[in-house]
Amino acid sequence: MAERLNEPQRMQPARAAATWEVPAIESLGDLAEWLAIEVGDLLWFADLKGLGYRLKCPQLRHDHYRAVAKPSGGIRLIEAPKHRLKDVQRQDPRAHSA
Repeated sequence: MAERLNEPQRMQPARAAATWEVPAIESLGDLAEWLAIEVGDLLWFADLKGLGYRLKCPQLRHDHYRAVAKPSGGIRLIEAPKHRLKDVQRQDPRAHSA
């Protein structure tokens, strides 16, 4: 049992993903490689500790936020990724695939 708990967890794709034209991504390292970024950068974007929200520090957040008034009188929250995250989102990982 101890051996199984110490093994790195393997990601399990959703059933619908079987038809997608993407490589099998079973680990954090595989995902970082596919996105052509370092694992540390991927962990930074994931913000697993919630520092961007818990510390109320805009510099740690990955998005810009602004409220826009709707014609109906309500408010719409606009979340726009900052440049670093936008760059990762815009790249075509297939260009990096082997």
